[in-house]
Amino acid sequence: MKKTLIQKAKTEQTKLKKVRKKKRKNRRQYNKHRKKKEKKNLYKVGDQVALQHT
Repeated sequence: MKKTLIQKAKTEQTKLKKVRKKKRKNRRQYNKHRKKKEKKNLYKVGDQVALQHT
């Protein structure tokens, strides 16, 4: 009886751990893409400004 409870607790912990890992990965990926997008937009804005000044 005791062993199964311990095993249950362990599986629960690993599940939570996996979920946390997944969330962290997604967040990292999202931030990476957002930074890329912002960079692209900056270049776009920079080009427009450059065009206005010429």
